[in-house]
Amino acid sequence: MKVLVLGAVAVLALTVGLGAQQTTDAKPPAKSAKPAAVTPTIVGHWKMVIETSTGGTQEVTLNLFEPDGKKLTGTMTGQYGRQDIVGEFNSGKFKFSIEVMMGGNAIDVDFDGKLKSDDTLSGSVNIMSAMTMDWKATRIKDDIK
Repeated sequence: MKVLVLGAVAVLALTVGLGAQQTTDAKPPAKSAKPAAVTPTIVGHWKMVIETSTGGTQEVTLNLFEPDGKKLTGTMTGQYGRQDIVGEFNSGKFKFSIEVMMGGNAIDVDFDGKLKSDDTLSGSVNIMSAMTMDWKATRIKDDIK
């Protein structure tokens, strides 16, 4: 019986020893592939800075919604209140028009731009087909509460 118990202990020790040896000789797990780059999206809140013709700037806030096909919707809020945006978005480029009341007159303001790979927007604004100004927009980071 003693021989049988000693034999069982020896087999157990040999098995544990081989298991430990296999663990130390094992290759480390393969590194996971880098996560795929996130494609920028036009959806979200943006701070737009328009470079005025007088050398100053004007800031507005854009809230752009998920495009429905090529249709782009959202709102623009700034010095002249809040305007609904309805425009077109296709292949990273977009355009929309708003109507602003100035001095009792309706003024057409046309925007065009593109979504850049660095997650910014840039483009130009054309006022009454008479004045063109450049603009840039950066994403507003929403507070996480």
